Amino acid sequence: MPATLVVNQNPFAPAFHTIGAALAFAHNGDTIKVNPGTYNESLTITQSNLKLLAADSTPNPTGNTTIRNTSPSLSVINVTGSGDTISGFVLDANNRAFGVLIDTGGSALVQNNAVNRYASDGVLIVDPGSSATVKANTITGNGLNGNGVQLFAGATGRIDSNTITANSGGVGVLVDSAASGVVVARNSLDNDGTGVLLVMSNGEQVSNNTITNSHGGAIVLSSANNNTVNDNDMTDNGSGILLSAASSNQLRGNAIYSSTGNGIALFSSNLNTFINNQVWLSGSNGIALFGSSNNSFSGDQVRFSNQSGFFISGGQGNFLSNVYSAVNDGDGIHLQNTQFTRIDRSLIRWNADGAASVSLSSAANTVITNSKLEDYLSLFVASPASATLPTLILFNDVLHNPAVITP
Repeated sequence: MPATLVVNQNPFAPAFHTIGAALAFAHNGDTIKVNPGTYNESLTITQSNLKLLAADSTPNPTGNTTIRNTSPSLSVINVTGSGDTISGFVLDANNRAFGVLIDTGGSALVQNNAVNRYASDGVLIVDPGSSATVKANTITGNGLNGNGVQLFAGATGRIDSNTITANSGGVGVLVDSAASGVVVARNSLDNDGTGVLLVMSNGEQVSNNTITNSHGGAIVLSSANNNTVNDNDMTDNGSGILLSAASSNQLRGNAIYSSTGNGIALFSSNLNTFINNQVWLSGSNGIALFGSSNNSFSGDQVRFSNQSGFFISGGQGNFLSNVYSAVNDGDGIHLQNTQFTRIDRSLIRWNADGAASVSLSSAANTVITNSKLEDYLSLFVASPASATLPTLILFNDVLHNPAVITP
């Protein structure tokens, strides 16, 4: 039968006096309850279905039960068993590499802990077969390098409802070469170098996170395909969403405010789908594409950008349908050196004096059946009128100066 083992630093208590001693005695399925105190230990859990619990565990622990790494070991707790639970502790990495390390196929629920003073990762899940649910923790970096949570090299897991802060030289949640099925949801991330970064990871989900004050991007996908990025809130970041060599991702219902750079930016990224995203107050363009092809935008809204609402340079075959671009300091939509882009059923209005609703400096694009083009220059076409593949402009509701053609 599973047993409950008690750890108490009182030398007169009928209990184990170190957590390590209790672990050495424990079997699969046992529970270890740790009474308040500071335990200077580094632990390895090899058992399965073992529960390591602070006896006074409450949401957002305040420091009553601390495990501090004072050994040369890389982590406060290393899990190689399966189905284990760690809950209710302050895990002080003491400037060693990791708070919690789950590797070699281990799995665990890491819940309701405060993890701090790590040099590399607050929680690292690594190796094929390793997995974890990391939930309702407060993970605080040292203000320098380091990542809040990292899933690496074939690992998978769910990162849910955590507060992750102060990884200013690293990443809040880093998903690097992970197995598919990772979920990053409902986290609050603040003051990280990048909020959430997916690298060479496919089939992951990033949803309902709140990301603020990331110096780079709030959410970055690099060589990452077939991922879903939905319903995230991003404010005061370097950029909102950045895709680099990333394809076939779906991004829906995200809200991006006050980015210092582009709200959304794509670099050499193709076949991505954007639906009903809101981009406000970008320091550069609202949505910008560079050398990116066959991406679609439907119902996306851009307002108050310091440059153009939509800016597309290079690439081909992008599709903008039912988009809204207004009150930008540049053109509503600006196309250059791109072709086969189609713009239809969109509302472009109230952009800066002298700006165009749609400005085209390349041939073979289509502007058709748009609801309203209401700027000083509703259409500015700077591609040669005699181009082999001319721009097609049909059935638009144009309010001012219908077109200027510069051969």
